[in-house]
Amino acid sequence: MRGAYQTRQPPANSGCPPSPHIYIMPRMKNALRTLALITMLILPLLGCKNEAPPQIQGTYYGYEFINSLSPWEPESIWYYEKEMTVDKNKVTLTRSTLTKIKGKVWSSETDAGGLHVYEGAIKTSGERVIIGLRLISCAFCPERSDDPLPSKIQREYIVRFISQDSFELDGVIYKNTPDPKWNWTPHP
Repeated sequence: MRGAYQTRQPPANSGCPPSPHIYIMPRMKNALRTLALITMLILPLLGCKNEAPPQIQGTYYGYEFINSLSPWEPESIWYYEKEMTVDKNKVTLTRSTLTKIKGKVWSSETDAGGLHVYEGAIKTSGERVIIGLRLISCAFCPERSDDPLPSKIQREYIVRFISQDSFELDGVIYKNTPDPKWNWTPHP
C-alpha cells in the first residue's frame, strides 16, 4: 500500500536498499502534530489573553435621526438626543425629541412622543459589554395598559466600541462630548 509519503521502491533484485523516506516521513508527521498540540496548549498559559473591554464611565451623547414630523417645513430635521450617564454599573438614558429648523434647535417633547427616561445596568459577559435598560418614566406620553410605567420589560443591548471615547449602542453612536451642531440649548 502506498501512502502520501511513500516513495517508489526499487525492484527487489536490483541490489539497492529500501528508501529511508518510508520510515522517516510518518515519524515527522507525528512529531509535527505533537508540536502543534503542545503549542496550542502552552500559548494561553504564557499570557496570550484577549484584552478586557474598555470601561464606560461618565456622560455620553448620541443622536438618532427620525422621519420629519412637520412636512410643511421641508428643511426641518427631527431627531432624538440621547444622554446616557453611567455611574459604576448603573445606567440612566434620557431621550429628548428635538427639531432643527433654519439652523436653530428646538425642543419638541410635547409634539413627538415625550421625554423618555430609561434606567438599567451595565455588565460584562466574557469579552462583551451589555447594557440592560427599561423605561422608567415618560413625560407627555399616553398611558399604556399592556405595560404601565415603570416598565417590567428590560431590553439588553451589546456595546460595540469605536474608540476610547465613543461606542455604538442599538445603532446610535455615543461620544463623551455633545455635538454642538445638534445639541439643544434653550433659546432666549
